[in-house]
Amino acid sequence: MVERWITFVLFCLGAALFLAGSLAAHAWHPDFPLLLEAMTVLFGLPFVVRELWRRTNWLAVAYFLLFVPAFHRAAMETAALVFRNLAHGALIPSPDAFVAAGLAGGLVGGSSLLLLALPRLRSPGPGWWRIALLGFAVLTLIGGLVIGLGGRLALIAIYPLWQIPFGWFLACLIQPSPPRAAERPCREDALPP
Repeated sequence: MVERWITFVLFCLGAALFLAGSLAAHAWHPDFPLLLEAMTVLFGLPFVVRELWRRTNWLAVAYFLLFVPAFHRAAMETAALVFRNLAHGALIPSPDAFVAAGLAGGLVGGSSLLLLALPRLRSPGPGWWRIALLGFAVLTLIGGLVIGLGGRLALIAIYPLWQIPFGWFLACLIQPSPPRAAERPCREDALPP
């Protein structure tokens, strides 16, 4: 239980790092097309650094350095596509277009939890899929509500309001590596008869 809270705090720290990075990017307007995807690495960075000091689960490191940024990009592209299709070039798009775009983005982003079905990534506890499906639904709804009702600040507010619950679901689902000094579990079938 303590491990889960430490992991959640690391994801909250990552959400704060990402928010600071995205605010800085909005202020500077750098000309780098994949800047938000590159900064998405900041969300998982505290967890990854901790993993590197432990018996590193390289699949978890790859999840945060490769897959989470890829899902973030896919979520942004999906939300933009849905918005363009529903707004039809209107000067003042309907609120439904914003809600639908947020739901679509949240759905794609939340589907990254389904990768935690991989045995080396997920916590060994029973019922992990219930938590993953709940997370998938909650993150989809958060996307729709924040983008649909958030007004001008929605594109900034979505990050902490989405990433903190995402971090909680990750903390419930992901299996952190044991410390380097911890004894390795011994398999009974590896013992001589």
